[in-house]
Amino acid sequence: MFNHHIIIRIPKTQTAREKGLLAYPQAPKGWGMFFPNTDAIHTVNMKYTIDVVFLSADNQVLQVMTAAPGQAIVNYPGAKNVLELASGDGKNWNIQIGDRITPHEIG
Repeated sequence: MFNHHIIIRIPKTQTAREKGLLAYPQAPKGWGMFFPNTDAIHTVNMKYTIDVVFLSADNQVLQVMTAAPGQAIVNYPGAKNVLELASGDGKNWNIQIGDRITPHEIG
């Protein structure tokens, strides 16, 4: 098990939660969008693929997957938090099931 320290942003409003990484023309490399208290995200209207990390309540990795543009709902039963990353970052950072994510919020 590895502990990944990842720079994240947390959407502060419902509108920001609904947009997620869609607010960016490309998924930003090197940091992620963290969604607490949910087991699902969507890629509706997104123009790019993203990596999705489903986490337990204590941010242990339950599943890592790639989500293509236009998917209505992507979820993982039992997840309590979700991390969206640029496509390839999950693999580049070698994020594995059982690892732990330590989020560090940026403004």
